[in-house]
Amino acid sequence: MNYSEVLFYAENKILSKEKLESYVSGLPVHMRNRIAKFRYKEDTQNFVIGKILLSQTLDFFGLDLKLNSIKYNKHNRPYFESQFDFNISHSGNLVVCIASEKHKVGIDVEAIYKIDIDYYKNIFSPKVWNVIIQSEKSLECFYYYWTNHEAVLKAQGSGLPDVHEIIYQNSEITYFKKICWFTKEIFLRPGYQCHIASNVSNINLLKRFIEI
Repeated sequence: MNYSEVLFYAENKILSKEKLESYVSGLPVHMRNRIAKFRYKEDTQNFVIGKILLSQTLDFFGLDLKLNSIKYNKHNRPYFESQFDFNISHSGNLVVCIASEKHKVGIDVEAIYKIDIDYYKNIFSPKVWNVIIQSEKSLECFYYYWTNHEAVLKAQGSGLPDVHEIIYQNSEITYFKKICWFTKEIFLRPGYQCHIASNVSNINLLKRFIEI
């Protein structure tokens, strides 16, 4: 079967010092310089595993694109000067990467932690916020809409300050700055919420767990 998009995900499990250093040494200089600024090993692992997943998506599609050719837009969204697009997210113990040969894509994953959702009230439209607070499972509902909105923003390549321009239509369509994005909830494992977004509706997605 031919897949137009792939979603690879992995656990951010503790890597040995030797294994982690081996992975880091294989990354481009600008990425190693970025890693050097991280304060916590977990941040390094999330970054490295994300790039491992990205490399595997490139191998899957048989593309000769190199990590050192990645560029960044003004919101620090990484991209290649190619039709190929990708997006990475991590939360809790999971790192995820979605990639597409021809379409724009975005992804957000969140571990469902107990938080004070009222702090985020102004992030959502009044319509969406009412749905959240009236839900019997308001925390899960909050994360549903949060990951939906984040996936769209990341697909567009915009930042969180622009979230007020999002118009949630239904479970499959969300508008951002009058651009239609097709969204889908993705189940990875209990205790997590995940959404993907694409500029086309008829994606053929392969989801695969990768053992690091």
